Amino acid sequence: MFIFKSILSTLLVGSLIGSITSIGVFCFLELIKFFSSIIKKKKFLFEDINTFLSFDILIYVVILPVIAGLLVGTLRKLGLGNRWHGPPDVILSAHT
Repeated sequence: MFIFKSILSTLLVGSLIGSITSIGVFCFLELIKFFSSIIKKKKFLFEDINTFLSFDILIYVVILPVIAGLLVGTLRKLGLGNRWHGPPDVILSAHT
């Protein structure tokens, strides 16, 4: 009876985690489609320096990557600054 409960609980937890992960992946892909459609509608043509330095280009090429880099750097600092060598180290960092 104990083995049946263990197998059933493992299946339920695995199904829950799989469902949450698939919903997250679906949302991520939809966000990529959304931002891609915004960028495709803008038709960035770099004919002169004013077009290149426009606010949209500044956001997509400078501001968003800087924010992402600061976020990753902050997360690394919170993880005691140790170098991550792969998924096992990330999991260990999250657990500690």
